[in-house]
Amino acid sequence: MVLNVQTGQSAEFANAERWRDMNAQDAQITGHIKEIAGLMVNDEDLEKQGKSERHAAEVQQKVDKAKDAAHEVVDKTQEKVDEVLDKAKDALTSK
Repeated sequence: MVLNVQTGQSAEFANAERWRDMNAQDAQITGHIKEIAGLMVNDEDLEKQGKSERHAAEVQQKVDKAKDAAHEVVDKTQEKVDEVLDKAKDALTSK
């Protein structure tokens, strides 16, 4: 597994994160376009649909970022646990 030195993330994880962000941005843009189109042609339903899609994409993006942050915390915690266990094993075997 290749890790990014700055973030500590695997390249695969970072790539998946970028794809999710791009998909969320696409959904936000699509929603915004529908919202503007609805305003331009005086179609309230299209405007509401666009606004709803845009907000849903924004929420999904925030949820994804929170999940990513939680995964990072879990990964770092697991690394620390592994370090402590290795040190304990070393201490026990050196006696």
